[in-house]
Amino acid sequence: MVNFKAAVLVSLFGSVGTGVSAMTEAQAKTALDRVDAFSCFNGPSDEYAECVNERIDQCEVELSEYIFHQRACSNFVFEQTDEVLNQRYQYFIEDMKRHDAYRAASNFAREDKTLEDFLREGQRAWIVVRDTTCHLGPTYDLISSGYYIGFYECAAEMTARRLQMLVDQIDRPSVYGEF
Repeated sequence: MVNFKAAVLVSLFGSVGTGVSAMTEAQAKTALDRVDAFSCFNGPSDEYAECVNERIDQCEVELSEYIFHQRACSNFVFEQTDEVLNQRYQYFIEDMKRHDAYRAASNFAREDKTLEDFLREGQRAWIVVRDTTCHLGPTYDLISSGYYIGFYECAAEMTARRLQMLVDQIDRPSVYGEF
C-alpha cells in the first residue's frame, strides 16, 4: 500500500523536512495520523460522502492556524477515498466479466460492447466530469492555496459519491442470481 501521508507531505513541502518549521510539520503529521477516511466505507453507502467531509473538517480544525497544512487534509482524504474507489472498481470489473461470460453463454448479450466496456468507459467519463467540476468552482471562488483545499474537498466528496453510486447499482444481488 502506498504511504499517502508521506506522499502528500512531500508534495506539499518538497520533502518532509523542507521549508516548514519542525513544530508545524509535526502538527501536520499528527493531524494526518488521525485521519482515517478508509473507515468511512465500512458503513452504509449513503453515508460515505458525509463521513469523508467530516474527516476533512476534523483535520482542518486541528490545523486551523496553518492554511498551508489544511490542504494536506483534503488531499490526504481524497487519496484515501480514491484508493478505496480503485479497489472497489477492480472488484466491479471482475464482477462485470462474470456477468459478461454468463450473458455470452446464454445468448443474452445484445450490445456490441460488454458490461466491462461500459463500466470502463463510464469511469473514464466520470473522472473527466469530477476533475472539471472540481477545478471550476475553486478557480473562481478561491485564491492561493485555497484553490487546492477546495479542489481536493470536492474531489474527495465526488469520489465518495461515485463509490456510493457504484455500490448501490452494482454491488447488490442480481435479479438473475449468482453466477
